[in-house]
Amino acid sequence: MSMASPPIAVGRFWSRSESVRPSSRPIQPTLMTDTPHEPFDHKSFLANLTSRPGVYQMINHEGEVLYVGKARQLKSRVSSYFRASGLTSKTLAMVNKIHDIRVTVTRGETEALLLEQNLIKSLKPPYNIQLRDDKSYPY
Repeated sequence: MSMASPPIAVGRFWSRSESVRPSSRPIQPTLMTDTPHEPFDHKSFLANLTSRPGVYQMINHEGEVLYVGKARQLKSRVSSYFRASGLTSKTLAMVNKIHDIRVTVTRGETEALLLEQNLIKSLKPPYNIQLRDDKSYPY
């Protein structure tokens, strides 16, 4: 009897330390959305990403899910978002907002499809508008 492994959640989390500079000017409070953010380091992320099937969630700097996608091979699919050319303006705008990518490895494509559909229904990401095969999402 073979036991299939459960889905594995993989992600990158770290804290960024802020440098403190002495200044004669009073410190102005800034909103989280007004502060500049470091760009997503896709090269180091992709270097450690598996090629197995799964689901990926693109997250902005506020922790909100921008997009949920599935892949037969996670590494090749996720890396396609970071190529030098050929992205639509909508996709490029989304990629510029990425702060993190959460990955869930699944046992196969069918499990990835079901998980993707459930995540889209529950999270309602702004960049998941329509299925590729012209069937709209039911939310």
